[in-house]
Amino acid sequence: MAQAMRERGGAHSWHLDLAALPPATPPVLDDDQQRVVDHRQGPLLVLAGPGTGKTTTIVEAIVARLTDPLEPIRAEQVLALTFGKSAAADLRDRLVSRLGGGVLPAVATFHSFAFGLLQQTATAEDYREPPQLLSGAEEDVRIRELLMGAVEDGTIDWPDDLAGAVSTLGLANEVRAVLAKAKMLGIAPEQLERIGRSSQRPAWVAVGRLAAQEGDVMDWQNVLDYVELLSAAVARAQSAHVARSLQQQYRLICVDEYQDTDPLQVALLRALVGPHTTVIAVGDPDQSIYGFRGADPGGIMRFPQEFGRVDKPAPIVVLRHTRRFGLEIRDAAARIISRVRIPSFDPSILALHRNPICEVESAPGSIEVQAFDSELMRSAGIAQDMRSLHLHQGVPWSQMAVLVRNSQDIAGVQRALVQAGVPAAVATDEIPLRAEPSIAVLLQALSVAVRPSAISTAEALELVTGPLCGIDPSQLRALGRALRMQARIDDPSITPPPSDELLRDVLRGTRPLPED
Repeated sequence: MAQAMRERGGAHSWHLDLAALPPATPPVLDDDQQRVVDHRQGPLLVLAGPGTGKTTTIVEAIVARLTDPLEPIRAEQVLALTFGKSAAADLRDRLVSRLGGGVLPAVATFHSFAFGLLQQTATAEDYREPPQLLSGAEEDVRIRELLMGAVEDGTIDWPDDLAGAVSTLGLANEVRAVLAKAKMLGIAPEQLERIGRSSQRPAWVAVGRLAAQEGDVMDWQNVLDYVELLSAAVARAQSAHVARSLQQQYRLICVDEYQDTDPLQVALLRALVGPHTTVIAVGDPDQSIYGFRGADPGGIMRFPQEFGRVDKPAPIVVLRHTRRFGLEIRDAAARIISRVRIPSFDPSILALHRNPICEVESAPGSIEVQAFDSELMRSAGIAQDMRSLHLHQGVPWSQMAVLVRNSQDIAGVQRALVQAGVPAAVATDEIPLRAEPSIAVLLQALSVAVRPSAISTAEALELVTGPLCGIDPSQLRALGRALRMQARIDDPSITPPPSDELLRDVLRGTRPLPED
């Protein structure tokens, strides 16, 4: 299917071409990928490091089952589960390209699949009063309201070292993570309180009491968070009639990034698997990144036993060929990763996984370590290096990427890239709406307008050098000199404070800007 614009008498019109696209040419697979594609019955664990073609392998495994000349299965009998909307969209697009159109298999994140399952199996009562799914931002706001309300009502005593942070987003995020983890592990609020008392952790006692209040509020408001969504889906999928239907429906289930699954997601997957279901789990035990969301890296190590039989664990295939980097990067990574022990895996299998065969022999790559005095200088240094690579070595922007340790670093790096003229796009799954640079800078400006006395020196610098003010480094230095000169004129008897503190005072409204 395609759209084409036609011009008729000076006016534009659209023509919708419903003809199926021709299927894409099948890729050339290596022997390890072909073993995965040829797998037909039972569970299979695939260890796939960076650049080993895991997404291609998943696509080809699905296509092979749909087009099997002897025993083809239907698209509705296939389910692909992954993490993040962008990853699901990419996998779906590649299936469309490979198949050329027609009915596509279901491709979803665990959460979207869980939501769809609850909708499909809803009762008449569920339809009368359907629960509302809270977004991450809505959860943060609700937790902050509960935190502040509990303090105002005197129903929860927070430890002195946390009492001052009750209204902050940072504490709300941490409390939300603890509550989610407790729900995921099946720890009731009263249990959390008991654990806090026995371990002499008053913060845990407070969180346990808050968890009880949160549960009551959520029941009253008829809302679900992401953990309760999964919990409800697991309970529904494990009910006898629903489990029978699901296990008869799915003949092939592919799970990408299995190392990032949590216990509830694994329980949901187990409920979908019947005696005739082929489960292909693809992951990398060295790449778990969602521990803060409750992901259990040990899950991938337990997969062969949990989904295999007692006398026959699930087989393991290692994708050994990487097409992303050369020997120098491989060897450096291997030296670091080898320090992490994974006792559940056969050492020979782990050695194959951690020492892939590099197919980019002509480009071994390079590694350089740089140190900076501040986050601001680090972000500016990254931007300068990328600009230099593009201008002096002709490296296309599309072949550059920046990886950060956590989402809090994204906004600062992106701002530095934009200021240096480096085009930058952030994967939408990586940051919440409030952290989007265009939104974050407005929220920051509003915060300064409402509470100017609370702005810090770092926030002042971030605001004036951001997209709203757009002051470049040379202008910032000139402004700093002017502020210090004005401070000397105002009081010649003292040494003026640093220019960034003077700038902070300007934004606080306690110091005027120099007239010229």
